[in-house]
Amino acid sequence: MALNIEQISYSCYQWQIIYSSDSTQDIRNYILKKTSRDNQYIIDEQNTILLDLNKINNRFYSVFEINNYLLFVEYRLS
Repeated sequence: MALNIEQISYSCYQWQIIYSSDSTQDIRNYILKKTSRDNQYIIDEQNTILLDLNKINNRFYSVFEINNYLLFVEYRLS
């Protein structure tokens, strides 16, 4: 898995997640948007799905549900 973040404007970033295996690569292109609140962002999946993120100590945290599973997610670029 790889995460690429590239600034588009003052408050928007390209947020790209790449899932790879030996034979396939699945690239997901999203938009990360800064909200008016400090350290709060939204990932726009560009398909009507918006995910809230909170930035704490240069890491992003999110909680969301998919297929009846509640996911607690930490994103960090290292």
